[in-house]
Amino acid sequence: MGTGFLAASGRQDGATAAGLAPARADIAVRGGGLEGWARAALDALTDADAPARWLVTQRWAILAVLALAVAGAHVVLPGLRAGPIAGLLGAGVLANLLWSAALRREAARTVATVESQILADAALGAGLLWFAGGLENPFSPLLVLPVVIAGVVATRRVVLETALVVLGAAVVLARAEPLPLVGARPDPALVANAASVTALAVLAAAASWVALVLARRRAEALQAQAWAAPGRAFAALAHELATPLNSLVFAGEEVAAQAGQATDPALARMAELVSREARRAGELSALMMGHVRANAPPKPVDAAALAREAASGEFDRLRFPGSRELPTGAFMVEAPEPALFHVVTSLVANAARAASQNAAAEVHVQVDRCGERVEIRVSDNGPGMAPAVLAHLGEPMRTGHAPRGGTGLGLYAAALLASRMGGRLRVESAPGRGTTAVLELPGTPARRSG
Repeated sequence: MGTGFLAASGRQDGATAAGLAPARADIAVRGGGLEGWARAALDALTDADAPARWLVTQRWAILAVLALAVAGAHVVLPGLRAGPIAGLLGAGVLANLLWSAALRREAARTVATVESQILADAALGAGLLWFAGGLENPFSPLLVLPVVIAGVVATRRVVLETALVVLGAAVVLARAEPLPLVGARPDPALVANAASVTALAVLAAAASWVALVLARRRAEALQAQAWAAPGRAFAALAHELATPLNSLVFAGEEVAAQAGQATDPALARMAELVSREARRAGELSALMMGHVRANAPPKPVDAAALAREAASGEFDRLRFPGSRELPTGAFMVEAPEPALFHVVTSLVANAARAASQNAAAEVHVQVDRCGERVEIRVSDNGPGMAPAVLAHLGEPMRTGHAPRGGTGLGLYAAALLASRMGGRLRVESAPGRGTTAVLELPGTPARRSG
């Protein structure tokens, strides 16, 4: 999840077998195959280094495919100059290793810029074609692929530079030696036709990829535009609520103090609850106005202690009658505390409402470490959700609690805040088997204690 506007459409990671196995939805997760490649390219536009890292990752796959193609071509065309081609591929591997290492070092990142990588790719493609028949090679149209990639992840200047390099290479490649089809196994015409069909298939895949990226760009731009006005309305409403909420906090604290002096514990607890909830609403208003941003410096937070506090308060507020399990131990994460508190309370509230439909209601809140990340799991034994509902979970105005008047904005906001904290939110559910929401966050080196 790293885009400015949350693409909150869930994707199921497996179909249910006769409705028995829990289905899973990752909020704002990438798809697979060509669509996943397009999604990755689009996400690569969200920060300065992401396009360069994406190019390095994709280049490994391309180099592997080229190596296999050259090995096969050498068998079919014994006269192919495989030595120089293998040398160029080796140079490509070495360059990609250097770029990958440079991206891990802050001071050396200028070496692995998108511009340098794409221009080098164009030069590498021209060099490979020079030793493989030049423009007569059926794969020569793929020489324009760096221009296509530049059009998606780079600036107009880089696109123009790459196009000029490709144009110059085409002029030079017109003088390259033709493919050594004499002695080809099988028939030379058959080899040429097969290569042409393969090249067309690759070009069609590249065109489909570009179309997917551009379609996603347009869809997300329209979606962001549609939600811009409600977003401004939410921010204005949050601003107007700030003053009365602060007054409620002050009044609650004053009533709690006076009730304590009058030895009225029930009134004191009620006043403290009013003050705490007003303070929480104020923090949520601040979140709505954008005061907690993705680039705000997080601080170390004990996720288990925060989850215990948030869940206990939410259970008390909702007067949850069922069985409850609270986390133990200590698990440190780096996160803005108000945002994390809001996400956990939102997940616990959803679980408590769902579990309340069961006569033996149960909600389990657990925190554990999974590798370098910390997981906060909130599970209930409610009715669960059908795959059709789960697939759209997290979209604004889509909810798994429609019979109880939900709007879907709670989970939408939770997923957005999870993204801003560098984490992700996923939901697993099946009809009759309850629901589990899992919030993953970057952990700290601190070890579990207690």
